[in-house]
Amino acid sequence: MGMRLRSSLRRGWSLLIAYILLSTLLLSVSLSEVSSKGRAFDRVPFYEARGGVICRDGRPINLFGLSWFGFETCDYVVHGLWAVNWRELLRQVKELGFNAIRIQSALPPSTELSLPA
Repeated sequence: MGMRLRSSLRRGWSLLIAYILLSTLLLSVSLSEVSSKGRAFDRVPFYEARGGVICRDGRPINLFGLSWFGFETCDYVVHGLWAVNWRELLRQVKELGFNAIRIQSALPPSTELSLPA
């Protein structure tokens, strides 16, 4: 296997693992803020879209989001983590009134991740 293919595979796997870890982290942070009353199933918020309006329990909610870029770059990690702890970044996001984060990502072309036949 050539060096270029191994490097691409390593980068692809690193991206996938980082994406899964960050998704798990964000989900655990959001679920930790849910009330501890009731069964676990009852604590998970359910949302639905009705004519373009996001609703929770039939009541419309407002989403105030931001884009956290970096996964789509050659570094394959969200920007800012080299300067500030992720907990501090999420605290600042919440303090500024945001309740949604969009994480942009882009996988390398599938030809770079394909295994040799």
